[in-house]
Amino acid sequence: MSSLKENVTKNITTAISLSGYKKVEIARLLGVSKAAITNWTRGDNLPDIEMLAKMSKLFNIPLSAIIGSDTSHAISAQEQSLISSFRKLNELGRQRLLEDAQDYTERERFCL
Repeated sequence: MSSLKENVTKNITTAISLSGYKKVEIARLLGVSKAAITNWTRGDNLPDIEMLAKMSKLFNIPLSAIIGSDTSHAISAQEQSLISSFRKLNELGRQRLLEDAQDYTERERFCL
């Protein structure tokens, strides 16, 4: 069984990789050093709860996704790639992608 520290480290690392941001950009947006980000992703130490809340907002994920260990909602590498691409789009691009996805889900040959 994984420890809370291991779960948080893994979840922070995953959130960073999916965000599309570089560590230096995340550090700037959170008001910390790049070394702090590196320490968190290596598991050397963990951010405090206020910083975890900031990260939750920055990555647009619930705080429970950062501190939790529930893997029942784990996503595949394809889904991670799609999320990462989505987060790189501006609002118009996101809207068009969502419309296309809705269109595909309405076509029987593309659905499970």
